[in-house]
Amino acid sequence: MRTLLLLVITAIITVSCTDETEIPSVDLTEYNFYQDALLSNSYPYIVGGNDLVFERFFERDGNPQIADDEYSDQFFFQVSPEGDSFLLEGEDLSNSPTAFNVFCFCAPSDVFEITDGSISGEEVGGVWRISVDITYSRGVRDAQTGEVTEVHSDVLIFEGLFLAKERPLD
Repeated sequence: MRTLLLLVITAIITVSCTDETEIPSVDLTEYNFYQDALLSNSYPYIVGGNDLVFERFFERDGNPQIADDEYSDQFFFQVSPEGDSFLLEGEDLSNSPTAFNVFCFCAPSDVFEITDGSISGEEVGGVWRISVDITYSRGVRDAQTGEVTEVHSDVLIFEGLFLAKERPLD
């Protein structure tokens, strides 16, 4: 009887200690734009200039039970501040400075090329409404030959309200 009582108490304690509440996963997305800026090829990516640079930062909420599953990326593009709207497509899009940085425990990519699509924006009251619908390729450049290998194509689509942010110091 004593053993049975001890087993029942142990089972009750074990069941009551299990955390059945699950915290919902929350991804983070920030939309920023920088005035009097230029897009740089290296960190801090945004330096002083005369254009507008837009940044979309995305961070996926990691699972604490999985090692190295963290993922985040940054997408930047630069436009000349002519009026309160713009449309980049075709040759204008391919000639516009862009950058796509991926931060994860995955195969590195150092080549980013927009192959099709459009980026449009309209400013109302100091807030930019931006729509991005592009097809892009990412690849890995061989350090010895300079050739691009392992090219992967994907589509990046988002729409967001971009808020002004101070440009980092040069």
